[in-house]
Amino acid sequence: MGRTWDRHRFVEVALEATVDGLALAGAGAEEVRRTVTSLGEAATPSAGALAAAVQRLAAADMEDAVFDVLGLAREAARDGNGATEAADVLASLARCLLPLSLSDTEAVFREANEAVAALGEEFYARTDALLTVARRAARGGPADQQDAQRLARAAEFLHRHNDHKFPWEDVAAALASLSLPQAIAAASRWDDRDVVRLARTLPALAGPALAGGRLDPRLLGVLHAITDDWNAEKVFAPALRRVPPVVRKEILRLLADDLERTPGGEGSLAPLREAAREFRLEGMLPPPTLSAGPAPEPMPQRRSPREGTGSGPSDAGRRAAAETGDPLARPGVEAILAAARQLGPGEEEAVLAVVRAGLAGGDVPTHLRAVAAAESLGLYPLARVLRAAQEERGGRPAVTEAVRSVARGMPAGRPLDFARSLWLLDEFAPLADAQPANLLPDVLDGLATGPDRVDADTLFRLAAYVVRQLVTPAEATDVMRFALSRVEALMEDGFGEGAWRQSLAAPEDLDRLVAGLLYARLGDPRGAERWRAAHAVRRAAALGVDSVLSALGDLLATDPPGTPFRSEALVFYRLHARLFLLVALARVALERPQAISCLAPMLAEIALLPV
Repeated sequence: MGRTWDRHRFVEVALEATVDGLALAGAGAEEVRRTVTSLGEAATPSAGALAAAVQRLAAADMEDAVFDVLGLAREAARDGNGATEAADVLASLARCLLPLSLSDTEAVFREANEAVAALGEEFYARTDALLTVARRAARGGPADQQDAQRLARAAEFLHRHNDHKFPWEDVAAALASLSLPQAIAAASRWDDRDVVRLARTLPALAGPALAGGRLDPRLLGVLHAITDDWNAEKVFAPALRRVPPVVRKEILRLLADDLERTPGGEGSLAPLREAAREFRLEGMLPPPTLSAGPAPEPMPQRRSPREGTGSGPSDAGRRAAAETGDPLARPGVEAILAAARQLGPGEEEAVLAVVRAGLAGGDVPTHLRAVAAAESLGLYPLARVLRAAQEERGGRPAVTEAVRSVARGMPAGRPLDFARSLWLLDEFAPLADAQPANLLPDVLDGLATGPDRVDADTLFRLAAYVVRQLVTPAEATDVMRFALSRVEALMEDGFGEGAWRQSLAAPEDLDRLVAGLLYARLGDPRGAERWRAAHAVRRAAALGVDSVLSALGDLLATDPPGTPFRSEALVFYRLHARLFLLVALARVALERPQAISCLAPMLAEIALLPV
């Protein structure tokens, strides 16, 4: 568990014992309230712990004390780690109140419903829009670390607002596109404060840099000791192509050792086998584990009614539907479409194909315009109809021009449908002989006449699409900073790591960046994480990444009291970092002493220090 779990759990247990003791002693409500509130800021109970206390007090019929602690629990729920937790705690509180007061129960349940309402679908579109702007801004070149830290803080704030399926991997990738050094530092600080595990964000941060060559590809073997949950298909082979054969074999061996110990190891090894096969090194890996029992029978293929089964609409039925109305006028086309839908789902296109087959060439353009005017036909079927007409009679200039004209006019005619399904612009752009960006202004102009019809989800998705299509990287930087300022206005002072300051800046030199991350992990309060970092140091030596070892030596010599890779709100265990670095270097001295020969004077001085 995280570094703060033990403290929170101890507070919860202590609070439960205290409440039970006060209830047994017959203490009054004022004494209970004073006891709970006197725990101090460093030991403030969580919302869940306070809810448990309310439950115990309710069971002990201490009604006055229930409502005193209830207020503290509701406040903690609102200030907690997300809407999901708030909804859970408030619902639990409402259940506790049910035997005591129906009106108070209803009021707390309404609060729980409001918290659930914060989990609206538009939240994801809002987050995606912010990340889209950041990625677009990054195309203009690396941003400064301040922008990346502001984005990290905004993401943490949005996560607190709604932690349900939060897209941490997307956030990490966007941060890395802005500033890889600050992205890694921010992710390490998140891990320190139990916001999100580094094992989840590090692959999204460093994976593209390893595959693309920005980070030394040998660091794949080093960082794999921190976490083995990488996007193997996209990282392993590209990184291994960039190293000499001897180093490649060593990295494969290290990765295989890690993955064999991973739960579900056979599935984890499969991508590594693919990478090894490319380099004809599959013999280095353990053989695949054969599954027991017979192979499962293949699923029978489902056949469409149109594939000759005889169960679909007959040609006669389609011809009858095609003759239902005038194919050259909108009312007639609407009648034809209604008859087609009576035949079954998806029959509109088949019936309209029968209609076109019976028309003279000169009537097809008129027919296509009538079909486009029929609002009962969805935009995607319409695009397929236009494409089919173009393929059937594309040699006729009038048909080609009609298809182009209809496709160009649809965004202005049905802007809300396009705004709700922006991928349709990609369908209509080739038909209109244009780019999606050329059609987008018509959608925006059409929405301007009725903006009240656009829901929040659609609005944020539209904003993200506009950024991708119309906004330059330089403009996106300004848009991103404006959007971040709007989010920051909602934060309380000191939220997350607080506003930008130079102490949060990570080294721009990539060797010092990786060394700083490892040094912070060596000082982690969790023993398992310290050992993982020590193994990473050992691997840096085994793979010849001596520049990282040299940078670690500088940190050992300077003994910094803090690091941008650890939260300033928490203690950095610098003695842990020194001890476990020395443990790792002692192993390196046995296995590859030349890698740390430059550190010999300092290590000798440390070894000879008086006890």
